[in-house]
Amino acid sequence: YRSQIWIECERDDDNNILVLELKSISKINNKPTRVEPFRTYEDLEKILNYFKDNQMYHHWFTSCLMVSLGRRVGDTVALKWSDLFLPNGEYRERLTTLKEEKTGKVVGVKLNALAKLYIDEYCKIVKIEPMEYYRERIFSSSDAAFRKMLKQAVQISGLTYPISTHSFRKYYANTIYKLHPQDADSLMIVQTMMGHSDLETTKIYINEIDRKQDVYNNDYAEYMLKMKDGIKDE
Repeated sequence: YRSQIWIECERDDDNNILVLELKSISKINNKPTRVEPFRTYEDLEKILNYFKDNQMYHHWFTSCLMVSLGRRVGDTVALKWSDLFLPNGEYRERLTTLKEEKTGKVVGVKLNALAKLYIDEYCKIVKIEPMEYYRERIFSSSDAAFRKMLKQAVQISGLTYPISTHSFRKYYANTIYKLHPQDADSLMIVQTMMGHSDLETTKIYINEIDRKQDVYNNDYAEYMLKMKDGIKDE
């Protein structure tokens, strides 16, 4: 219970799992840093623009799909064109074939207008006709390659808070939650969309607990400063 062994691996085209590295992680002395969602749209845009400006269109498109559909990087890079389109060339309403690599759940993610915009733009940039590659995978690179280039993009873009591939998914969930502040069911809906087993996980996931902790801490400091200055604020 005092330590973990983390296994970094990737899956090849034949579905073999290749172990890249083993790490011994101490829960007590080396607690992993919690990844944050992108704090602003401008921060997200810096990453998207970095990939696009440097003609890393695969990585740009991977980022676009993650932030528009809220899926994990492993599930995203495993997508085929047939997951996006019907045999007649029209967009699917939902990604009905998407099975999450981590949980094994089959999720019916709606293919929204933002995702369709990115798909159209990507096809135009790389000059590809999806129906000619209907049964093939969209991406030839692995999620490990994307992680490596994302780390580089974050450093060059000057973003200093903890960002990983999960930041796209967290930004998706966090923004959806904030867009519906008056809906009493919003937290439960986000929980369902993310496939979380309980609400507490969702609260942590969208940084709601961290945000409230900061608010409570600031409120306490404000109260104590008033009392120190002789301003009664019981």
